[in-house]
Amino acid sequence: MDDPAQVYGEEGNTSIMECTTVDEGVSDDEVVVRPYITFDTEEPDDYTDGLPRMVDANDGVKNCVALLMTLTLSDAIKRAIKAQRGYAKAEAKAERELDETHSLERKLRSEISNHDYRLCMIEEDPTTSDAEQKEALEQVLAVLKLMMENCKVNRLSIDAQLRTNATFWRAKQAKVNEWLEDAFVEAQLLESEAEEPDVPVKEVDLQHEYQEFCAQLQESGGHGIFPVAPLDTRREHLEVAPLSPEEQAKADLHKVCWDAQQRLQSAQAHFDNRERDRQEELQIYLEGQRRGTTTICATQEDFDLLWLKREQELTHKLVEAEEKYKEARTAAIDAGVDLGEDHQESVSVDDADDGYQLSFEQEQNVPRPSPKVNDWLEKVSGPASPSFNDRVEQAEDLEVDDLVTGDSVSVIAEGTAEGTKRTRIDKWRQVCGF
Repeated sequence: MDDPAQVYGEEGNTSIMECTTVDEGVSDDEVVVRPYITFDTEEPDDYTDGLPRMVDANDGVKNCVALLMTLTLSDAIKRAIKAQRGYAKAEAKAERELDETHSLERKLRSEISNHDYRLCMIEEDPTTSDAEQKEALEQVLAVLKLMMENCKVNRLSIDAQLRTNATFWRAKQAKVNEWLEDAFVEAQLLESEAEEPDVPVKEVDLQHEYQEFCAQLQESGGHGIFPVAPLDTRREHLEVAPLSPEEQAKADLHKVCWDAQQRLQSAQAHFDNRERDRQEELQIYLEGQRRGTTTICATQEDFDLLWLKREQELTHKLVEAEEKYKEARTAAIDAGVDLGEDHQESVSVDDADDGYQLSFEQEQNVPRPSPKVNDWLEKVSGPASPSFNDRVEQAEDLEVDDLVTGDSVSVIAEGTAEGTKRTRIDKWRQVCGF
């Protein structure tokens, strides 16, 4: 076998260290000198290119067995050692923190008992009762109990952190064990895991466990809870009674109406977003034309024709969805199905006496009283006053054309201070006293 000094000396990243040791069973006069190595830097060429395996070696005194190392195994071993060191420090710290927490809990229990006793003394002796002192003691007692609960939380937190460190350490150690297991199994020093039988697991039956636990309690004295009724695991009270044929028919109609409403909303959304989608695809088309890449359409005319056809399809789908929803809704209402009326249209059923259409806005908006409107309602609630009749006659004499589409925009779009339509509105407001 090559001399270790020749093997490692050529790389320049390791050095030989002569270690003087005394083997077991050797007299003090017989000193064994073995060549060990130390690393300046660690490189893949320092290790085997194969797998970690047991090989024949020589320790400078006799032939022996050695484990071939890889860089991956070396890294795994170092990580596992660091994780173990971290866990050892965390475990020592956790033990000290738990000792301090237990000490604090003992002091808290003592103070809680002390304050409970002082409160009892105050309550038992009315002559020395002090309301302020009692209130102060109760407040302190409440804080002490909260501190006791907080100690429990701290202990759980410490345990959780320690378990996290242990899990991290075990994960790193498992990497090392995978490599070592493979090498030891290959050397037939360890049986393969597949050859080991699985450990049987006891199947848990709730009824059996309940009876067995009750028997154990009874043997130990019962703890004052016997006799105990048998465990009833029936679930009939949780089962839903089957629907009658009439109820099932209504449920089916409700589902059909709901599905039709969802399709209508989807079709409406696609129809409303058609222009936005067209602009997005147009930008993609123009960018492709600019870069000279392949696009869905060869020319702008083809793109316009494609979107003309697509808009026709969206319109057709929307009209079809509206018809299907109206048919499903009409059939459900005729059958007496309660649809909830969460989203009502102009054809929906309204409240019988409020005169308002139900909508999301009705839930979100609140009425704002107007003094002018309230005054006007008071005037018209009974017989019309002469002054009001005069105003109405003056208003009827006004030469006002019928309102047409677009007149409502006169206030903001066409309504200047001198505009004709604006003048009519101001004249009507003056006559009515608004």
